[in-house]
Amino acid sequence: MMLELIIPGQPVAKARPRVTSFGHTYTPKKTKQYEALVSGLAKKQWTFAPMHGALKLQVTCVFKRPKRLLRKADPEGRMWKISRPDLDNCIKSVSDGLDVVMNDDAQIVLIEASKLYAAKGEEPHVCIRLEPAV
Repeated sequence: MMLELIIPGQPVAKARPRVTSFGHTYTPKKTKQYEALVSGLAKKQWTFAPMHGALKLQVTCVFKRPKRLLRKADPEGRMWKISRPDLDNCIKSVSDGLDVVMNDDAQIVLIEASKLYAAKGEEPHVCIRLEPAV
């Protein structure tokens, strides 16, 4: 069994936990909301028991293309995004949101990921594919 999912909107990287002046830690609101979005969309599509065993995760983060790259001279297709946020933090927010599909994100043994600017006219989104590792 395999899960393929597209999360619409700008990808969100997992932010570091924050600490209050009283010493309590909490996850920032933006991160929590994004993980809830991923979890909700996965829950709608995945109606089976959680996946068991080793898993392979493929993530493609497509970010909004900045205006400076919308000139006629710039390529029409997707382009590598070499600026922040870090790719590993984007993967963390996705894998933590997939808690309804697998028992634990420690089951992920293989990750293929990329971070790109959208093609001209393309909307930002995240493509996810989760399947048993073979």
